Amino acid sequence: MLASQKRIVHSAYVFEVFGFVIALAVFLVIIVGILNRIDDNLGAVDRQASSIDRSATSLPGLVSTITASLTAIEKDVKPISGQLDQINAGLSGAKDGLGTADSNLSGTNGALAHTEGGLVAALGFADRVKVGSINAINQLTPANDSVAQASSLVNAVKGDAGNISGQATMIDGHLASIANEASRIPQLPRL
Repeated sequence: MLASQKRIVHSAYVFEVFGFVIALAVFLVIIVGILNRIDDNLGAVDRQASSIDRSATSLPGLVSTITASLTAIEKDVKPISGQLDQINAGLSGAKDGLGTADSNLSGTNGALAHTEGGLVAALGFADRVKVGSINAINQLTPANDSVAQASSLVNAVKGDAGNISGQATMIDGHLASIANEASRIPQLPRL
């Protein structure tokens, strides 16, 4: 190998080593990042495991509390079995009462059906009265107008009669005056 070839190989070797070191550094950075994420995940898992451990530690106490509650409920429920006969008797009485109420309501329903028929008939009569009243009002409207006109004429005639009466009184006064004057005139012999 010649010196120039050795230099090329040697300079290529330096670049290879340099490239290898850079690749190794990049690889190490990636591995460090992955290990940090694994460490973070392990921390979260550790916290959750601690929480589960605390819950599991308090579980026997919760079971004891639940057992005590169930025992108390059992004591409270035992007397109910003795009272079931009384409850059944009360329910039977209520059933009989409901049967009586049902028969009473059936009779009431029948009476109401009869009343309904009467009310429907009365409604028909009321409707006919309404229609007849409307017709009467429609027929009386022209008569009402005629009565108003006649009333106006009667009032005019009454006014005229008052005027005539006043005039007649005045004429009567004049005639009385004339008769009085005539009585003073000597009478002529009759021929």
